[in-house]
Amino acid sequence: MPPKSKQAPQGLNIDVANLKTNDELLAALKEMSDVLKNSKTTVHALPTIRLFCERPEKWIEPYLIASLSFILPQFAASKGVQKACEDTGKSIIKRSKASSAEMVLEHLYQGMSSPKWQVKQGSATLLALLCKQHTKDVGHCLPDVVKHLIECLADTKPEVRNTALQVFKDVCNDTIANPDVKPIMGFIITAYTDPVGKTTEALDKLMMTTFVSTVDAPTLGLLCPMLRRGMMERKAEFKRKAALVIGNLCKLVVDPGFRHFCCAGFSCVTCMFVKAARSEATTPVVEDRF
Repeated sequence: MPPKSKQAPQGLNIDVANLKTNDELLAALKEMSDVLKNSKTTVHALPTIRLFCERPEKWIEPYLIASLSFILPQFAASKGVQKACEDTGKSIIKRSKASSAEMVLEHLYQGMSSPKWQVKQGSATLLALLCKQHTKDVGHCLPDVVKHLIECLADTKPEVRNTALQVFKDVCNDTIANPDVKPIMGFIITAYTDPVGKTTEALDKLMMTTFVSTVDAPTLGLLCPMLRRGMMERKAEFKRKAALVIGNLCKLVVDPGFRHFCCAGFSCVTCMFVKAARSEATTPVVEDRF
């Protein structure tokens, strides 16, 4: 008895497994896209997308990643549709190459900025999977990842906050390898969940840390937002602590190529605040550091 071919159910009559030529594939992708783009029929395209993820052709990957912009909004639909969206998103991420991680992130950022809390929660969940799949590449994008997770941590919905916090911890555990920062990472993450009450404690922990290991992109991505907050505080004590930590970190960005690639953004955002702090500070420590 011949094996059953994989047919796309629910409204799409595409035998994905038996498409032979690129022309057939392209025509099928177009048919799938037409169904996908209509929010009323998007759910019918999800099984087909999962079947396309099993195809070996590399050139179809951009089509699959682009479909995320139509899939993620469906997290706001019924529970059954949410599960189908999550399964399809996972299939796309597992199918993606490391070089496509940044492209996937852009779609997830849009989802995490959605006015619908279910879309935020679903997109954040997929972010954790992407980090597991392409840890190094997501690590290089950590400044933007942290920025969007911080926004979710401030969401009014506890479901979004709780998911964002767990994803934040998972992403940091996967990407942060700096042995100086790892022991105090919990204090740093807590400072993002309660910036008013916990930033001082996190800065104190950083000040008490002896930095000896090279500072990489993920480490800067984790620390930068909190240090910027310290430099923006009115009290000189906050500025002094943040300035001391920034100065210590800059000494350990030793690779010129890395300095150009990553630290340019770090220095731009921090120096802007350092200059402002320097003109306002009453303590010489801030001026001496910069």
